[in-house]
Amino acid sequence: MKYLPLIFLSSITFLTLTACSEYDYPEQKNTPENVEGDNTPDDGDDNDDVAVPFSDGGFAGYNFTLTGGAGGDVVTVDNGVALQDALTSAKNSDTPVIIYVDGVITDANSGNRGKNFDIKDMDNVSIVGVEDRGELSGIGISIRRAKNVIIQNLKIHDVPASFGDAIGIEGDDETFTTGYIWIDHNELHGDLSVGKDDYDGLIDSKAGAEYITVSYNYIHDHYKSMLNGSSDDDGAGERFITYHHNHFKNLESRVPLFRYGKGHLYNNVFESINSTAINSRMGAELLIEGNVFKNVQNPIVSFYSREVGFWNVRDNDFASVTWTTPASGDTRYDASVGSTSTYEVPYDYASYLTTTSEVVDHVMANVGIGVISQSTSE
Repeated sequence: MKYLPLIFLSSITFLTLTACSEYDYPEQKNTPENVEGDNTPDDGDDNDDVAVPFSDGGFAGYNFTLTGGAGGDVVTVDNGVALQDALTSAKNSDTPVIIYVDGVITDANSGNRGKNFDIKDMDNVSIVGVEDRGELSGIGISIRRAKNVIIQNLKIHDVPASFGDAIGIEGDDETFTTGYIWIDHNELHGDLSVGKDDYDGLIDSKAGAEYITVSYNYIHDHYKSMLNGSSDDDGAGERFITYHHNHFKNLESRVPLFRYGKGHLYNNVFESINSTAINSRMGAELLIEGNVFKNVQNPIVSFYSREVGFWNVRDNDFASVTWTTPASGDTRYDASVGSTSTYEVPYDYASYLTTTSEVVDHVMANVGIGVISQSTSE
């Protein structure tokens, strides 16, 4: 018998499922089809696993069947050598793979590779932490030329800048090669006691990567948090990135930063942001709704680029915010002026949307690791 996480609407429900040949799944707003495949840690018994369809509440599943590695190989690892071997095997055999991490992965137990793990030139991958035990310490994940990827229930932290971002997502400027990426229920952090350049980003995307959802993550204690677009000249693609129900705490800036493209930020909690939170630049258009800002400096701005970005703002709670004076050519959100864009997202997310007054309680109860743990009961 399995206890499987079923993620749908705006809550998390655990179902006890017994072996059966068919299961009637609830309707998933962003999942066009039901998904078949194993998505629980491998216990050596293939007869009682029942698949659960994935629904991300954002762009990652828009007009796409988001499955990750469901229906392919299932591997559980406790060291980095085994993790890279599982990725290499799946790539070479062109087979979907779910890799469960049960232990602390370090550079040392990864063969002193001196770089992040690569999900590169391959599709259909899930890397999922087991219970609250899946951790990448001092090493991260780089995703490039890959589609249909799920990173879930992992603690990833203190990744040196020489390795790259904690989670880096990179496409190709000329063609759409990287997308449909779901970063869900993770904890990512650095350390504000070190130099701001000792670490790079926690979740960065660039060079035409598109259709990404970042949901229910606890992201904290870092300088350069989340960047989309590596420079003012990185205008490839339309981004199409959703951030929802995340807790952003003790961060300096880039929470997130958008250059170009389209984005959606809803039902996030921003707490103790020291410099700038949402920074829309180079013509980016963002729908910003139902968020809570607590002890935040510059919650919505367009700073530091040669062209400003834009925002459609509604139903946010600016509980405790301060503002600095924009430099010449920069701008910030002004409630007396209101929105500077009419951008609306193309997907239906009404069932995921939490009432603003309930956002803090809901987010605090549901973000991070250990919430959607996969456990077994025979």
